[in-house]
Amino acid sequence: MIKPAFAIFIVWVGMAVAGTALANPAFARPVEVTSGEHDGFTRVVLNFGAALDWSFGRVLDGYRFRPTNVAADYDLGPVFDRIGKSRLAAISQNPTTFELDIGFACACHAIAFEFRPGIIVIDLRDGPPPKGSSFENALPDLIDAAPAVPPEAKSESALITAAGAPQTFTYNWLDRFAADVPDAGAAPLSSASLSPVPSSDPDLQPLREQLLRQLSRGAAEGVVDLSMPKLAQPLPQKADLPAARVGLGEMASVTVQTARTPDQPMGAQGAVCIEATALAFSDWGSAWADNTPAATILGQDMNALVGEFDRPDPVTVARAVKARLYLGFGREARQVIDSFPIDDPDKNLWISLSYLLDGEADPTSTLQGQARCDTPAALWGILADQGLTSATEVNANAAVLAFSRLAPHLRKLIGPKLIDRFLDLGDTNTASTLRDAITRASGEMPPEFSVAEAKIDLAKGNPSAAEARLDTAAAGATVPAAKALITRVNARIAQNLPVDAQTVTALEALQSEMGDTEIGPDISRAMIHAEAGSGNFDSAFAKLVDMPAEAPVVWRALATLGDDAALLQYAVPAGAQLPGAIGQDTVSKLAQRLLDLGLPQPALEWLYAAPEADFLLMAQGHLAQRDGASALVVLEQVDTPEALPLRAAAHRLLGNHSAAAQIFASAQQEEGRISALARAQDWAALAQEPRSDWGALAADIGTQPPALTAQMGPLAKGAALAAQSASTRQEIEKLFSSLAN
Repeated sequence: MIKPAFAIFIVWVGMAVAGTALANPAFARPVEVTSGEHDGFTRVVLNFGAALDWSFGRVLDGYRFRPTNVAADYDLGPVFDRIGKSRLAAISQNPTTFELDIGFACACHAIAFEFRPGIIVIDLRDGPPPKGSSFENALPDLIDAAPAVPPEAKSESALITAAGAPQTFTYNWLDRFAADVPDAGAAPLSSASLSPVPSSDPDLQPLREQLLRQLSRGAAEGVVDLSMPKLAQPLPQKADLPAARVGLGEMASVTVQTARTPDQPMGAQGAVCIEATALAFSDWGSAWADNTPAATILGQDMNALVGEFDRPDPVTVARAVKARLYLGFGREARQVIDSFPIDDPDKNLWISLSYLLDGEADPTSTLQGQARCDTPAALWGILADQGLTSATEVNANAAVLAFSRLAPHLRKLIGPKLIDRFLDLGDTNTASTLRDAITRASGEMPPEFSVAEAKIDLAKGNPSAAEARLDTAAAGATVPAAKALITRVNARIAQNLPVDAQTVTALEALQSEMGDTEIGPDISRAMIHAEAGSGNFDSAFAKLVDMPAEAPVVWRALATLGDDAALLQYAVPAGAQLPGAIGQDTVSKLAQRLLDLGLPQPALEWLYAAPEADFLLMAQGHLAQRDGASALVVLEQVDTPEALPLRAAAHRLLGNHSAAAQIFASAQQEEGRISALARAQDWAALAQEPRSDWGALAADIGTQPPALTAQMGPLAKGAALAAQSASTRQEIEKLFSSLAN
């Protein structure tokens, strides 16, 4: 018996197939099937090239597209080139009915529509189908929908009706032996269509061999049971089975597998991952000892590159190319490929590797989409694909594992570049792991290695360590020296430290000599940073017109390193409209400096245009404008100890001195509380503070006038009042003296 997991397609040879083909209008070319991955849905497009009638609906394990009275062959090869299998799990065609079955692997639904005559679009969309979708209705089988075939029409010539439409039938191979126990729902074929063929017919020998191979493979995979089925009653022995063509192989773009057969690894865009054997650098160099000179290796590989009739020997040429790739000689490997052309399936891969080993961009697309593979292809895919934007798009573990297995000289060669890629993706941990793998290699490190270490320090927030690593970096018009100088400038700016004039001069020299190279844009960016760090803000702001992305660095340098004149020139007029994507920290520093200069209005313009609100600085700005009400409104958003003195100052501006005294008390600021009580003329409360100068004065003021008796004359009464006045005057003078200090 044959298990359901294994597909067997049986196509009978004879007039039945020929008649069906004649009955259906056929397209001159295969139907082009393309696909694409979109946000929330996967799209499949069928391009018939001409108008047709069609239907679309649900079947047991997915959806089915059915063309009406059309014989079509579908080109399913490119379907999974651009998409994965997260939604579309399988797609196959029925060679007899020309239907297209679509299997899905998600909680999604399908929508089909005709984009224009001859172009059918099928979308697999996430989520449940819309209510009342007609595409969720079951699509009846052609077998169930076909009319019964009259007995007299069951010959080969009767498979086409008078109207030209093909008749369908159900065939059970057991009916051949049990004609007396027919299937009630089946229309058995006539004896003419199942006429026996002599077993000695030599035309059947290829069929027997192919059938035997495929059945053997199915049995080995565990999907075919070669035992005979158990029947309810014995079958009478009749003639042999007729000639039939049985195909057990896979269909286009559909793989027949079992649980024991591992899935073929796929990349991020659905591309098949390159196998590890095609990137086995360790095997390519295993023929030589570690201390074998490169000249010896290259010389040995040049022997016997050309064989008989001056034709390149594929095996020898491939070995020579791999030897150069193992040594890290990309250009030399391409020279061998160009000089001795051979037909090898890995030729394009070798060309891509040669460019990556030379530190150049890969002009081919061989390694595109490999960054998420589980094989060593992830390492080279990360180097090749410049479109990666985050660490989630790569398989970092596979890349680190492949990198650790490389020879030491290859780790030193591509390590700094690979570290740069992971730092660009924001994966500092993996960059540090790669750095450790390089340091395990003995011998002298390349000049780019110190730059890579400095970049890791910068990414970890340790710019001082980064600068220290580059103090002894090489100078001159070389790529390593230029990268070292650029990284040193970035480290200085990250520490809010000025850049010396010699560094600016060195960058100008590099820009004139290397401005047209691959590193030219990096030099231009560093030039803007260096000019801002050296105080040349006129030149730095002028260059922002061509490189606006560097605005955050220039404005941060102005906030931390610029003098007051530069601040007034650039920050005051720009406050009404925030220039560029400037960070909140830079905005706060600019606003604080403007407040310190007595310019609250420009400071508030910067603060209110910032991406985040700094409520404390806003309140300080409003207080500087003596606008206590606006300060209190802003401070309603803040509930921190730092806001208490600002809130008290706002109440004092509004004349609410008693409320200000209570807030000062909550903030444990005694001096402010005493001052607020004095402004509120709360002498009783002040009298309770004997250690305060205000307290002594309040106690004296609150003392009742001396008792004046009737026996006292005018002079005695005046002397008593004068004595009390002198005491009060003395306390006032003491208070003034303390306030002056």
